[in-house]
Amino acid sequence: LTGKYEREEGLTGESRAAESSRFEEAYLTPENFDVHDVLDAVAKEVDATPAQTALAWLLHRDGVTAPIVGARTVTQLEENLAAAEVDLSEEQLERLSAAKGGPYAGL
Repeated sequence: LTGKYEREEGLTGESRAAESSRFEEAYLTPENFDVHDVLDAVAKEVDATPAQTALAWLLHRDGVTAPIVGARTVTQLEENLAAAEVDLSEEQLERLSAAKGGPYAGL
C-alpha cells in the first residue's frame, strides 16, 4: 500500500520480504497489482494515501470491527488514523469491493 513494490520490478533492495520468495509469489501477483491500481485511483479521487483509503474501505465493511494497521512508528500511526476522516462514495466503495475476487469478493 505504500508503493514500495512495483509491478515491473518485484522485490528489489533490502527488506524482510526480499528474504523469501514466498512473499513475492503470494503478494506481488498481477491480480494484486490490478487491485492496487483501483485503490490508487480511488485514493487520488479522495486526496488520501492508498493505505488511508484501504483502511477507510475496511471501516465500511460489515463484520470488521477493528482493522489491523500494522504501524511501526508514530508517523505511520498518525497517517493511518487519518483514514477515519476519508469519505468514500457508494460508487467508490463498490469499485474497491469489486476489485478483489476470490474468497473475499462481496464481503
